[in-house]
Amino acid sequence: MASLAYFADLPNGETIAFKAKRVPTFVDRMGIQHTRVVEPRVGLYVPAGAPAGTGNKLCGYVEGMGMVEITRKVEMKSNPSRHECDARCMNASGRTMNCECSCGGANHGKGRFMCEAA
Repeated sequence: MASLAYFADLPNGETIAFKAKRVPTFVDRMGIQHTRVVEPRVGLYVPAGAPAGTGNKLCGYVEGMGMVEITRKVEMKSNPSRHECDARCMNASGRTMNCECSCGGANHGKGRFMCEAA
């Protein structure tokens, strides 16, 4: 089963990842650690005072920063090949991009947000 990862590209060049995490729950009698999947805190956000039907943005919550706008959504394959990233990864586009690289989706579509200094 594939999972989704969300990324927020901040104006200062920092990228924040919102991915599902495995959290340990208990150890059984055989000594096997069991985990559960915790989905990232991402959802639609409507700014206060925005006109009805406008301003709906996909946002994620960051401690100390509040809500940040999600700029990229990447579908992570369940059995990735973990190959090295290339131009297809950096320049990927689309509403939902697919990933199986070693970057774990962090580089997907990032080339669209980078600009060269004049």
